[in-house]
Amino acid sequence: MQKLDRQSQTPMYKQLADLLRGRIEEGALGYGNRITPENALVEEYGVSRVTVRKAIDLLVEENYLFRKQGKGTFVSLRNASSNRALEQGFTAESFRDGAIPTTQVLAKTILPAEECPAEGRANFPGAELLMVVCVRCLNGVPVIYEQDYFPMRFAELLDIRMDNRSVFSLLSDRFGVCVTGYSYMFAVAEATGEHARALNVPAGRPLLRVCQTVRGGSDQFVFFNTQMVRTDVYKYRTSMNLEP
Repeated sequence: MQKLDRQSQTPMYKQLADLLRGRIEEGALGYGNRITPENALVEEYGVSRVTVRKAIDLLVEENYLFRKQGKGTFVSLRNASSNRALEQGFTAESFRDGAIPTTQVLAKTILPAEECPAEGRANFPGAELLMVVCVRCLNGVPVIYEQDYFPMRFAELLDIRMDNRSVFSLLSDRFGVCVTGYSYMFAVAEATGEHARALNVPAGRPLLRVCQTVRGGSDQFVFFNTQMVRTDVYKYRTSMNLEP
């Protein structure tokens, strides 16, 4: 843990704000992440609550953080105009609806490209791909079982913590990817045992199956995913043609 310099002429609240800002800019805290609660920051850095609040106030003014009444302080979306897709993803939409989104990564695996579902296989002419399996929740309730298939140019994701991170924000921060549009296929499918356990529903329950292809500038393929969605607690939204 980085320490504050009590001999420095820089005020303590500015030092704390610098530390938190640095964690955001380096990607340790992504868009939508809830920051450490104020009382924990007081304990962690041995400063007063006034110091912590002044540091947070400064970062709110700079649009690094935003507060949600009764729920905490979260990393905000900066420079949204340069990547409008960040405003459209699961994380951003959940916050606009007043819900708290969380993501739990269940697995990361390198697979032969032919193991991608048929709907997205044409996007992977290479030998291998990276699959990330996660469950997305709203206010602690599991709503989406998701499998993301990335080209191997994103192999660095194997070593990056992706829990409670917006995928779009992560791709933007780490790889400079600006998502410009999506295409979808929708169907109804029954929950397998794996889906049922992850989403806390009975096996065989009908779920919305979504196949999503995500593209960036010059129509470059970014990633493909499949989602099994509980429509009883989550209303799926789509947005396309994000280029201005």
